[in-house]
Amino acid sequence: MGRCYRNPSLIFNKYKYESSTNMEEILSQLISNYNFTFILSINIISYLIIQLLHKIMFTPKGIKILITIIISIAMGIIYHFISDISTEVLVNSVILAPLAWDWVFKPILNKIGIDYKKDK
Repeated sequence: MGRCYRNPSLIFNKYKYESSTNMEEILSQLISNYNFTFILSINIISYLIIQLLHKIMFTPKGIKILITIIISIAMGIIYHFISDISTEVLVNSVILAPLAWDWVFKPILNKIGIDYKKDK
């Protein structure tokens, strides 16, 4: 009597395909909930203003946070009126902007050797 053997590679490929479509859905959802150019613009403008202030005087961390919040709100208002980006995406992006600075942009700039603290 013959035995019925399943091909394990077919089962593995099925799960591999399902996991890749799940990953595509997650990435699509991530991209649709955040505006990365908005996040980048908040971080660049905040960095430039803080760098300018740091050359003039010592800027404590609280002032840097306040500058970032003010710029985030101002940029959010500007983006809201000149673009068709939803308010939810703008709010999500404002929340993510400081995190993106601390976890992504600042370490990259430190590796390159660009930092407003070293300029003084």
